[in-house]
Amino acid sequence: MKGGNMIDDDFDEDRIWWEQRWKERSDTIRDAFGETIPPGMVTSFSFDEPDLIVPGACAMTFAPTESRPFYLHMTQGITQPLKRGSEYSATKWEFGVYTHDNINWPKQFLYDLVTCWSEMKGRIEVGHAFPVSFFKDSHGELDCAVTDLNDFTDLVGPMRYLYLWPSLLDRVLLQTSVGDFYIMAATLATMGEVELADELTPPHLLLLLARLGLGQVSNPHRCCATDHPKFEQTWCQVKALHHDDAVRELNKVRNFTGRL
Repeated sequence: MKGGNMIDDDFDEDRIWWEQRWKERSDTIRDAFGETIPPGMVTSFSFDEPDLIVPGACAMTFAPTESRPFYLHMTQGITQPLKRGSEYSATKWEFGVYTHDNINWPKQFLYDLVTCWSEMKGRIEVGHAFPVSFFKDSHGELDCAVTDLNDFTDLVGPMRYLYLWPSLLDRVLLQTSVGDFYIMAATLATMGEVELADELTPPHLLLLLARLGLGQVSNPHRCCATDHPKFEQTWCQVKALHHDDAVRELNKVRNFTGRL
């Protein structure tokens, strides 16, 4: 029927438009960070609940560079407009996590963050915190869940929360025809560090971690910042700052070492 053909034509045009925008976004990411490792490899996300589906959502890994000597694991999908007529992306960032090694747990970590984003209808702000748990899977490999599993399994390492903040390691604005976006990096924190953030604000904690050389590189096994030999001196300097001053100082940080 004529009406059926019109619907098919509209569907095809929407699909072609979506695929073109997706390719543009993929090309923009690779222009900024290089080819994935392995080349062309992404980890696609699948969702059991239809309401949580993020079309095309996936995770990818990029090798260290001269300016960023760490692996970048990031999502693609939450910044993608869903249909024609969406002039700009609703979300201005993709999730990212930095590690010293090319390891597997960031894929589950990013999948869980995308699921949280979907459950919360995208209402996640800079500085948002989520509980996180690290544990060994049935094969003895390190795995994780963005939730509190303390009562259900033996946890590995002292990290219990993550904080979201724009990347200090990849200060790049990724530009497309339907909106620009950046990397929202997840930073792991111990319970002792969470108490510091609760005492003041997340930017104070993140600035402390940067100045201690811990920064946004995620290591589930690292020691708490309060055990660092320069903690007392550095924390006294950081906690003397007003919130807005802490944010300004944090935005001056060049890299994970906290050099200004």
